[in-house]
Amino acid sequence: VFCPSKKTVESTAMLVARYLAVRREARGGGWLFGDAVPAPEAQQVEEQMVAERRAAVDLIKSNPVGCDPVLEATLPAAVAYHHAGLSYEEREVVEACYRGGSVKVLACTTTLAAGVNLPARRVIFLSVRVGIERMDKGRYKQAAGRAGRAGLDKQGEAIVLARSAEVPYVRDQLMAGDLPKAASNLAPGKRGMTRAIGEAIFTGIACTVLELRRFAACTFYAGQVGVEEAFAAAKLALAFLERHAFIVWDPAQQAFTCTLLASATFRSGLSPEEAIWVHDDLKVLRTCFVMSHDLHLVYHCTPYATGIEPDWHVYFKVFGRLSPAAVHIATLVGVSDCELAAAIHQAPGLKGGQKGRCVLRRFFAALMLHDLVLEAPLMHVAKKYGVPRGHLQRLMAASAGFSGMVAAFSEALNWWGFAPLIQRLQLRLRDGVESDIVPLMRIDNMKPHRARALYKAGFRTVEAIAGADALQLEAVLAGANPFNAQPKASAPPSARSAAPMGRMLNHEARRVVLRDARALRDTYAEAAGVLGQGKAAPPSGAFATPLTSHRPPALPSLLSNAVEVKDGAEAAPGSPRRPGVKPRRVTVGSGYGAKRLRQRADGDAALEEVVVAVASEAGNAPASSQRMPPPPPPGDAARAPQTPPREGWGCMPPPPAPVASEAHALPPSAQNVGAAYHHRAQQNPLAAPDA
Repeated sequence: VFCPSKKTVESTAMLVARYLAVRREARGGGWLFGDAVPAPEAQQVEEQMVAERRAAVDLIKSNPVGCDPVLEATLPAAVAYHHAGLSYEEREVVEACYRGGSVKVLACTTTLAAGVNLPARRVIFLSVRVGIERMDKGRYKQAAGRAGRAGLDKQGEAIVLARSAEVPYVRDQLMAGDLPKAASNLAPGKRGMTRAIGEAIFTGIACTVLELRRFAACTFYAGQVGVEEAFAAAKLALAFLERHAFIVWDPAQQAFTCTLLASATFRSGLSPEEAIWVHDDLKVLRTCFVMSHDLHLVYHCTPYATGIEPDWHVYFKVFGRLSPAAVHIATLVGVSDCELAAAIHQAPGLKGGQKGRCVLRRFFAALMLHDLVLEAPLMHVAKKYGVPRGHLQRLMAASAGFSGMVAAFSEALNWWGFAPLIQRLQLRLRDGVESDIVPLMRIDNMKPHRARALYKAGFRTVEAIAGADALQLEAVLAGANPFNAQPKASAPPSARSAAPMGRMLNHEARRVVLRDARALRDTYAEAAGVLGQGKAAPPSGAFATPLTSHRPPALPSLLSNAVEVKDGAEAAPGSPRRPGVKPRRVTVGSGYGAKRLRQRADGDAALEEVVVAVASEAGNAPASSQRMPPPPPPGDAARAPQTPPREGWGCMPPPPAPVASEAHALPPSAQNVGAAYHHRAQQNPLAAPDA
């Protein structure tokens, strides 16, 4: 059932659900759909679908995002709704129930017809309007095409409910009219030509006037309006780019060249119009940056067009409760209570006109994002600001992508101070967490509430989770849910899923550690080739040197020996450096591998054990070797005998039992390894100043 607005979608779902409930009660709890009395097999199928719908409601309730009350009321009656206001989790459950047949009626907006493949037998349009505009034939054909999908049904039905005055429009336009013509985004009013011309000059595809004319002639817009008009639009784009210092004319070469601003713009993926705004904002930010509050940086990582229209009365109330530091930041970006009052009354005195209103909307979105990165529950933020949860989730995703563009833009402009801060905030915006649990979110299937519970229990690194006992993780995760820790059969799904989730997170953490070890091994190979320590790649396959060798290696031997390489491009021992790796200067203080090396200084022994265990479980080699001995004390490293090479992979022993005094103690292998690692780091030739 296609509805004109989101409110109509929810009211229609409630109306149909109440009607079906009355009908079921009148029939004595019998079959909902169909006039005949169901056969025993059909009744059994109906009971199974009822159980599936109840399980779907329980699954949505168990999610930290929560369950929409309307969906909770309609889903047991085989009715659901679907629009942009639902959370990602709710939409996935609704789509799965509809495909499985447990949901019979789905109320939605016409945007569902273009985004999700959900065929139907019958399609009903409650109105010929979409919002305040009339539906065109393209949207009607797209939505009506859901009915009678080839291969699923022999026929389909599309029913349009229209007023008497709208019947001629339905008959002449929707049924018999022509489809609207496709319009090119390179038309002057859409600003697509500006970006196309700028990218053509930046990549070197077209730099001279003749090349730009040929480029414009090859576009779809030129096929619609002609070459001359397309080239006229290209000249307007060139004037815009030259006026805003994106390109300059080189008289010697008779060609256009890109400036540093254009290079930063097209490398970051921003459009020229967005790049101008970002450049102006960052210039102001360089002179006055509030680092005592995250809101200032969050605002500059918020997209300019959020698609969220604030409730101005709610906005004004929230603004009145802000702290003095937040009010100071609002003043810096151009937001005040007077501006909000003018926006509430639609007064013409709003500073900046449309741009001033854009600043107000952007700051409203920044306030919501700031609450989310402080790990405020999504339900509470949605209720506080009067915004659907689905819109908040899309805002988080859009902000994470936009912040990555801003970080790349500032880095390309050689404004190095912003890039690390923005990149760190990007990870927080993506997951909605604080900085301390950002490393734990690298694990697949890790949710913010699970990461916070594990962090409080002492599992503060990926290595700690990888080397922990699965029973310990299960106990922590069960306690993090608002249900009993015992996974009883009668408990909600979240409590019953704690046990498999603990094992899953443990397995995924081991995969992350193994991935890091491979990256470190590759970095070691490049560093060894650049510094002349060896022209061959590190040995692969069996252990050529044990992980805990008493001889201080150039880099930890884990990097070179712990991961078996199955890539055919990897060089064998004694062969030249592997092809495809560009030589570069590597120091201890730079590079992804070196950063990971220092970050895991306190977990080197646990890292070695986990990598070996994951490799054994993955079937890379026989798991018949014994546990590797611990590293010797720092003072005995030089006197320790050399361990002969061993073949095959090591295997990890059973995880240690939980400590009685601490319910969630870290594994012994992750403790007290700082001294041994410090000795190994001091013996590292790469740490020398002249390196």
